[in-house]
Amino acid sequence: SLKRGLALSHESGDRRGEARSLEGFGRMFRGLGILRRAADHFERALSIHIELQDKAGESRCVTALGLMNLCRLDTKGCLRCLEEALALCKQTVQVASAGPDQPSCAEGDCLTNIGWVHREVGELALARDHFARASRLCREQVDP
Repeated sequence: SLKRGLALSHESGDRRGEARSLEGFGRMFRGLGILRRAADHFERALSIHIELQDKAGESRCVTALGLMNLCRLDTKGCLRCLEEALALCKQTVQVASAGPDQPSCAEGDCLTNIGWVHREVGELALARDHFARASRLCREQVDP
């Protein structure tokens, strides 16, 4: 269970595991529509990822917080967070240098999320541009 995983990670000093458990709670509360509690968990996880200098974890949490802004109909706040997540993701790719544990197309996922927000607000040219960039990037990374 998430609660037990969080407790064990905390007790053993596994900060990365603690952050991942907090992210799990955040996803659970977001799924239940309890956005304030979800945001609290994602923010706690984010602070741990920052402490660990884990850019991929930071990117995940900032993305989650951005998408919660979208649930609140704050598209500007959502886009701000997603652009920040994209910047973090680019740093992750540079640091990881295409290692086997690197997600196959995390930067493409960020671009796709940004595209969906632009689509939702009727900015179709911007949406199309982000989708095209994501598609091109993922093709290059997955099938070079």
